[in-house]
Amino acid sequence: MKFKLSLYLLFIICSFGIAQDTLVNMLTTRHIYPTATISDKDIQLLAYKNILQAIQGMVPGVNVRETHLGAVPVVNIRGIASVFGSNQPLYVVDGMPLYDNNLDFINPHDVEKIEVLKDPSSCAMYGARGGNGVVIITMKK
Repeated sequence: MKFKLSLYLLFIICSFGIAQDTLVNMLTTRHIYPTATISDKDIQLLAYKNILQAIQGMVPGVNVRETHLGAVPVVNIRGIASVFGSNQPLYVVDGMPLYDNNLDFINPHDVEKIEVLKDPSSCAMYGARGGNGVVIITMKK
């Protein structure tokens, strides 16, 4: 009986170690499969005053609209999901999430690529903040 109990405990401890190892590997390794990637050549092809205008028309299923002249464009990646909450996607610039969704400080000529994540599996690493989609902006070094 003691042998079975110790064998079960050994199995549980080893299983926990494997699960913990897998969890650490999943958190440290980034597997991102973007829906669309916009390169710097596509961005520099046309003159944009705002980086969000580069997304407009380049990514299928993404709606970019300006509410009035000179305003920051409103981006809807996964549709309108909330009546009272924000429908803005999460913007990540060089690995740092932005909380105010203000991209006016980014020069479009300094951007290396823009990746748009639409599906829930690729947005899962950002949690609830990625529920409306994620726009990953990588700057030139």
